[in-house]
Amino acid sequence: MAAPERYIVVDLDGTYHIGNSLHDYLRTAMRWHLAGGRFGRVFSIMSLGALRALRIISHRRFKESALAAAGSDSATLELFAAEAMKRINMPLQRWLREQESDCGVIMATAAPRFYLWPGAMVATEFDGRAMGVECRGEEKLARVKAAIGSGCIHTTVTDHSDDLPLMREAVGRVILVAPSETTKRVLKVNGIQYEEALEAFGGAR
Repeated sequence: MAAPERYIVVDLDGTYHIGNSLHDYLRTAMRWHLAGGRFGRVFSIMSLGALRALRIISHRRFKESALAAAGSDSATLELFAAEAMKRINMPLQRWLREQESDCGVIMATAAPRFYLWPGAMVATEFDGRAMGVECRGEEKLARVKAAIGSGCIHTTVTDHSDDLPLMREAVGRVILVAPSETTKRVLKVNGIQYEEALEAFGGAR
């Protein structure tokens, strides 16, 4: 089958997944470890969360260390997948399925690769101990371009101005899911025309 000529690029957190997938994953892992009596792992995750709340460690350090403490064994991943299904943006999911005959769909996220997307995906690499370069901003755009080859970015679906590079590349549409006023201002300043999710596919949340 020939590769699609046009692609829809979809962000994860706040767009396809309603909420923060990192926090959801860590909560799932803590429940699993508590049930198994692995209290040291739970304490590690909670301690790292406290250090991050106090701004003693960076977000990257928190993310790396907390994910390492959480682990990514099959049982944790299965539990997370079941929980994550409850937080999928269903109007967006239905809309994407309707577009698949005309466009390829690729998830582009700063989250770790192992999360919950069954199709094409670019994400932050995580080897169980350390993260690679975060898949964000210009880095995310570069990875999407590499993944789609000669295809073009037709539509960008996101909730955040972090994805401005992807929005600039969209030749068709930019769709915002529950954007903040700050994100709207950033797009206005940069001359980016957009639709909100309610207009584009009947709601998102």
